[in-house]
Amino acid sequence: MKRFCLFFVLAVVKIRALEIIDASADPLIAVGERLELTCDIEGEYDFCEWTYSDAWQCMTYKGSLGEEMTCDDQERATVTGTEGSCTLGLEDITLDDQGEFTCMVGKIEDSDLVKVDHLFTVAVAVPANVEFGGDIVEAEDMWMILQDEEVTFSCHGNGGTPAAEVLGYLGSDEAINEDEDDALDEASLEELENPDDERLIDIAKEFTFSPSRDDCGKYLKCSAKQFNDDGELVFEDVPEISKKIMVVFPPQPNDEEHAAGFNEETGEPVDIEIRFESHPAPSDDQVTWYLGDDTILAGEELDDKFTAHPLEMGEDDWVIARLTVNYMSAEDADLTYQLSAENKFSDEPVFYDFALEFNAKPLPTTTTTTTTTTTTTTTTTTEACKTLGEPCGECCAGLTCGALLKRCVPSISRRKKRSGEGCDDLVWMEREAFAVCEVDEEVGLTFGGG
Repeated sequence: MKRFCLFFVLAVVKIRALEIIDASADPLIAVGERLELTCDIEGEYDFCEWTYSDAWQCMTYKGSLGEEMTCDDQERATVTGTEGSCTLGLEDITLDDQGEFTCMVGKIEDSDLVKVDHLFTVAVAVPANVEFGGDIVEAEDMWMILQDEEVTFSCHGNGGTPAAEVLGYLGSDEAINEDEDDALDEASLEELENPDDERLIDIAKEFTFSPSRDDCGKYLKCSAKQFNDDGELVFEDVPEISKKIMVVFPPQPNDEEHAAGFNEETGEPVDIEIRFESHPAPSDDQVTWYLGDDTILAGEELDDKFTAHPLEMGEDDWVIARLTVNYMSAEDADLTYQLSAENKFSDEPVFYDFALEFNAKPLPTTTTTTTTTTTTTTTTTTEACKTLGEPCGECCAGLTCGALLKRCVPSISRRKKRSGEGCDDLVWMEREAFAVCEVDEEVGLTFGGG
């Protein structure tokens, strides 16, 4: 019994005389780099063997200390032994090299093998790539988005390990500047298995934001960062992607009153100009002038009476539509006039009302003399027309009855409709006008002085 105990104690001493006292930490190594694992050994050893998941093994011996030994089973691997360590080197790491590596050192003592080993777990990092997802992908040079309307787009960190942290930004420059760019709000996050290799990870993250006009010309940007367990970047070159945005909006309503007056006496053409904001500006065929029952597009004419000029671009996003009135009649002033505008982002056209006034030339005062065979009567009836109500008298002065109904009554009608002035009772006025005409024609009177 005593001899057995003594043998057991000696065996323990022999085993403890050979020990792996330290080793490299389990590494995360980037694909393509060189892997190096080291066992620190206490005590003499006769050989050192490295194995990878029972797939291949490499050895070095006591007689080769200090020499780099190649591996017969793995041409990319070498083993180097020293008095106090044993190191494995593996060039050009691939994803297939991740897994368990074992360092085993041994010594033959009295025909017995004494050995100790240490297990390493190696992880291989593969860089992810970053790309956009959603409607932004279809945009070529710029992504056009509506002002103040919330949009959603996604960024994907695909084909990497460890999983990428995807971040989204909005900024003035194409490159990401985390100190100056605005970080975007995250809407959702999804981790997926890569369809090409289940060992790789795909990350999809959605972002939302509502663009303002000030955001026009800025860039939406995403990056995909990968970190180790200590929070350190695995790859210094972080992949980035960006897309320039154009903030668009349809033609905007304009409450400004638009009007122009045509002077019959001078006959000079007059312009009416309507300004509105739109980005992008409409094309000429997206702007229509409504002239009573007629319509023309920008750049067209109507019977030499109206000329619609091509659209002009003002400062910022202002658009100028201009119409020239070459001539018009009194009846044209009663028509309805509008301009409609839209662009490709409009749900419906926007209408702008405008008015055209007809300023008649002054009419001369007429004196009429009626002669019969027995007597000649000259009558001045400057007050007759005033039975129509103030200020109708001024309007009617000097007109014959036919001219009264043709010119005076419609003119008063327009005044009353546009400014609220004129005869108190238009229907009564017209009835009185007919009555006066009948009487005056019987006695040969005319309206006007003299």
